Amino acid sequence: YLSLWYLSKKKNLIFVQFKRFKGMTKTLTNHKLKLLQSNNRDQYISTSFFDYCSKHGIID
Repeated sequence: YLSLWYLSKKKNLIFVQFKRFKGMTKTLTNHKLKLLQSNNRDQYISTSFFDYCSKHGIID
């Protein structure tokens, strides 16, 4: 179980930062990201972000 907090001042960078985090997680742990938990999900997660998570089997 790995938990990480990531703060960002710009909402439009969240998706890019998440994809970097996903790659880093896979590289460092050799495990697939399975769950995304977020406060204010609708505020930060765009349709393309949600579609990306769905495509990669990440449950929010």
